[in-house]
Amino acid sequence: MNNNWIKKNLLIKPNKDFFWMESHVGSSFIYFHNNNEFTIYISGRNRHNQSTIGKALGKFSKDKLLIDNIENMPIFDLGEVGCFDESGVSYPWLVFENDRVLMYYVGWVAGGIAGFQNYIGLAISFDNGKTFTRKSKAPILGRTNEEPFGTGSCAVIKTKIGYEMLYTSFNNWRDSNKEDRKFKPTYDLKYAKSLDGVNWERNNYVSIKLKNKESAICKASIITQDKLFKVWYSYKGSSYRIGYSEGKSLMSLERKDSETNISVSSNGWDSEMIEYSHVAICNGYEIMIYNGNNFGQTGLGYAIRKI
Repeated sequence: MNNNWIKKNLLIKPNKDFFWMESHVGSSFIYFHNNNEFTIYISGRNRHNQSTIGKALGKFSKDKLLIDNIENMPIFDLGEVGCFDESGVSYPWLVFENDRVLMYYVGWVAGGIAGFQNYIGLAISFDNGKTFTRKSKAPILGRTNEEPFGTGSCAVIKTKIGYEMLYTSFNNWRDSNKEDRKFKPTYDLKYAKSLDGVNWERNNYVSIKLKNKESAICKASIITQDKLFKVWYSYKGSSYRIGYSEGKSLMSLERKDSETNISVSSNGWDSEMIEYSHVAICNGYEIMIYNGNNFGQTGLGYAIRKI
């Protein structure tokens, strides 16, 4: 990797015409089909700070992503009151198969001393991603003695051993100030594997570790290329940036953040932070969608580069 990403523009902004993405257009997943057409599965946030997942449709033409339609209603809504996703669903990651589509997502519960709790859930579609039904009302990566604080955004890829996952694992909550008693989470990226994509084996293995003065590594995006796993992710020092790792397996990744070749702009919507990337390939290009300032409050943008 030695070529820089070319930033294009904001793609989707928060819009009061769509109640489910009135406040934020957050972490999203782009899926290319029919050569150059795409669907973006969007984490939208409404005026009540609740996240749901909706869709936008478009096409990739002359090195630009063009949005044709944003659906009026979310395709995946809040969970039942009392469940792990009662306050919000977000961070979609999809695996398309012949007879089903697996959508991994983060469920939110607001409240408590920490402020919120997160766990990974799974929904399944049998109509090529038009509608989804929860596999369970419980998370698929719930609380364990080794991981008691929560799980978050994940990326899943099918390989010769089945399904492999990098997921956000909460370590603990730091008291940022003894006077204000506000707690902030710390997390890194761990590894899990599965034979069916539903039941997961995890051994508390950290695939991408925190460095000094970092408090968070999260939101992986995985592609395979040149017999390597290539992984983009978000890491937080003073503010969020996009990092990069690669390796012959997801358990032997080497951090190469200096090779990410994309960072904040000098001004504008992504001038303070850049995070929550998802990378996909279409017509000889790598295409990265990502968020900028304040976790999607300024919208969802994209960058491209030739392979």
